[in-house]
Amino acid sequence: MILQTTKLYTHTIDIEQERARINRIFANIDTRKRLLDILDALEAKDLNKMFDLYDALPYNEEKECPEQEFLGMWFWNFLDCKKCETIITYKFI
Repeated sequence: MILQTTKLYTHTIDIEQERARINRIFANIDTRKRLLDILDALEAKDLNKMFDLYDALPYNEEKECPEQEFLGMWFWNFLDCKKCETIITYKFI
């Protein structure tokens, strides 16, 4: 017997608000650009590129943590879907 379950989550992400947060918080131009590039890939609907850019974020020696931690909690929703191979559908409103 095989059991199949389906999860449906709806998350609203204000990309412009996230862009403003990144610009406000991160003074280091290289860090800021790397994070904004991830948002650009999301806006371009290129999830593979978005995940590749996320995976390529370096360890931040000054803050002593990986730069992945600099993204908002919204990004974890995408990571959860990627880990369990959930199909991600989204729309811009």
